[in-house]
Amino acid sequence: MSLSEVINNPMVQTGYRVLSQVFDQFQSLDPNLLFNILFLNHAFIVALMVKRAFNGLIATQKVKEIPFVAGMLLCFAIGTGGAILTSLLLGKTQIFFTNDTINLYLICAWIITIYAPFNLVDWLIGNVVVQLFTFAIEGFFVAGFCINGVNTGVTEYPQSTFAPIILGTTACVGGAILRPFFVNLYIGESVENSVLSSPNFVLKAPILTSIFFYVTKHIYKMSMIHIPLGYLPFKELENVTLSFTPEHVLKAYFTLHFIMIYAKSHPAFMKAPKKISTTNTTRLPNTPPPTKQEPPKVEKKKETKKNKTKLQNNNDNKKKNTTMQFSNQFMFLVVMMIMIAFGATALLRKNTSLDNSIIGSNFNISNPLMNLKRITKTITDFGNRIPSVSPGYVQTQEYINKFVQEHTNYFQIEYDNFTASTPIFGNLKMSNIIINFAPPSTPNNSKRIIVACHYESKYFKDATFVGATDSVVPLAMILNYMVELEYSYNKTVKSKGSNQDLLNFNFQVVLFDGEEAFQNWSPTDSLYGARHLAQRWENSNQLQNIKYLMLLDLIGTSDVRFKNYYIHTEKGTNNLYDRLSAIEYSKFKENKYFDGSSFSYMDDDHRPFLERGVPILHLISEPFPSVWHTLRDDYAHLDWNANDRIYRVISSFLHEQLLNSSLARK
Repeated sequence: MSLSEVINNPMVQTGYRVLSQVFDQFQSLDPNLLFNILFLNHAFIVALMVKRAFNGLIATQKVKEIPFVAGMLLCFAIGTGGAILTSLLLGKTQIFFTNDTINLYLICAWIITIYAPFNLVDWLIGNVVVQLFTFAIEGFFVAGFCINGVNTGVTEYPQSTFAPIILGTTACVGGAILRPFFVNLYIGESVENSVLSSPNFVLKAPILTSIFFYVTKHIYKMSMIHIPLGYLPFKELENVTLSFTPEHVLKAYFTLHFIMIYAKSHPAFMKAPKKISTTNTTRLPNTPPPTKQEPPKVEKKKETKKNKTKLQNNNDNKKKNTTMQFSNQFMFLVVMMIMIAFGATALLRKNTSLDNSIIGSNFNISNPLMNLKRITKTITDFGNRIPSVSPGYVQTQEYINKFVQEHTNYFQIEYDNFTASTPIFGNLKMSNIIINFAPPSTPNNSKRIIVACHYESKYFKDATFVGATDSVVPLAMILNYMVELEYSYNKTVKSKGSNQDLLNFNFQVVLFDGEEAFQNWSPTDSLYGARHLAQRWENSNQLQNIKYLMLLDLIGTSDVRFKNYYIHTEKGTNNLYDRLSAIEYSKFKENKYFDGSSFSYMDDDHRPFLERGVPILHLISEPFPSVWHTLRDDYAHLDWNANDRIYRVISSFLHEQLLNSSLARK
């Protein structure tokens, strides 16, 4: 049977529609609340298991149920211990020992506790089709769940190849050792031999996924692979995994878990009664075959119509009670989950509509690193961004506009269009993109803070230069911070009941066009957009109310080092740079990226504004990154640990600058 025939099979199509409909019911659920629901659901199942074990102990006066309870608790301890060990080995104790991260690890351990016991031999020689099927479905979600983690407010999660390996291996070993002493973990023995009770891949997925992740990362030089989608081409694999967020993982897993519990109550998964053979085909050598014997005749009692009816009713009641006893346990779980899920939906519609409206379906406010990766990957995939020349330039403009429209409510976008005379292409139409933060309340101070970068790329005659550090990563950081600022603003307004005195300054984003030289860097062949906008604002008296301009450039690789270039100028911003340095040290106990001052001068988009007296905070690496103006300045050569750290320093700094210090989130 071909793949197309399998896909077009009516049963497969029906299953897909049912799955889609069920999944749609959970799209509006908040991932944090889903997290708690999942935890409570597993805890409830554990409670039922413990109750059943002790009921059996009391009823039989035997100790055979004790290993089940002890083993279950031991496996829970092993899983949690593995998580703690992972944290210690990664040196992330300051991250692990927080309420949110402990909650994450405990829930992972609970999942392992519920599904852990399995026979190692059965796992190795079991039904291949069942193994692949369950791995493809449940392993797909749970592997991402274990590797990504679900970020519930912790901005740094120890993402490592070894974290899921240690967590999964400890649970696998514990489950394999304890399996002989365990009773059937599922409620009711009727599903003991069904597909749903096959060895669960919650334990195996992290290990196998980690191997896949490690190999593909180093062979194909991909920055981060989270989910194993081996059936897709590697280019599509990279695109899909970058857009797959922990929120999606959790929602999908929760939906799958719901379906599995419901399926267990379906008659199709009931265990058929064993057939007892009435003939014995085994005999000793040199012995004659047994003679056919008539069964002894038993005198049948004369059945009256009344006795026959009574016997039939008893049999029917026995079957009915057996079925109800099994089904009621699972249906109770199903009803409980439905009530919690839809109750949560109603609660969320009441309380989190504001948050959902600005986050959007493809944006995870609690995981900025994934957002930065997604934005950067999308824009670099557009190719080069030569003003009015390459399609990637227009696609980037459209992407920025769409991003602002979909993920913000209070940011207003405008275009500063102009025509520039270039040495190669002649007159080119260019456009600076100006984005203003305009919430319901405005600060009493009329000053504004500008955060800027350029969004076009350098022209290479015979090659495609995407400029990941120059300047897609800075652009991604700015776009992500816009959503984060609005989210924090709304969150504070919601909690305080007022938006007065929340902002210290106005906030403006400027995305310059034409920063790069087309031929040779010179006063006339560079900074096209910055020169035009500075002149325009000078003519309209819009420079006086700029508090300072913060320019980001050449960010993305591990060799980034920021200096304070204007400590000795009349309008120096050394106090701002010192604050960035202090924030980095307070978060990471070292200054790796903000580490000193410099007497050198960097020509960049800030120059036309500096010449007109605007204070400048220039965040550009000195020396330039090793990939600068080479074709290696692409997505594959970015260092996301560095980007995550730099972004969190910058976002904390801007929150501190823009929001009232008593109300700021960070």
